[in-house]
Amino acid sequence: MTGKQIGGIILIIAGLLVGFVGLINVLDLIGAQGNKMIEMGLQMSGTSMTSLWIKYGVITAVGVVLLIVGIVFARKPIPQKSE
Repeated sequence: MTGKQIGGIILIIAGLLVGFVGLINVLDLIGAQGNKMIEMGLQMSGTSMTSLWIKYGVITAVGVVLLIVGIVFARKPIPQKSE
């Protein structure tokens, strides 16, 4: 187990956590579509639905990127045959 692999495992865990949080928020936004009370509350707070979509979409994307980078780092290196 090299340091790079341990770092990869940590990145995988972080990616899963971040991606999970982003996904929950995206699913929450999908459920909130068309809900008049939520839209009124957002207007009162000065937040648009689009900015929330962008924010949670970016959070989810960062989680996926962390996960992919973690998997790349955590893979066992293929032993090279030296002749």
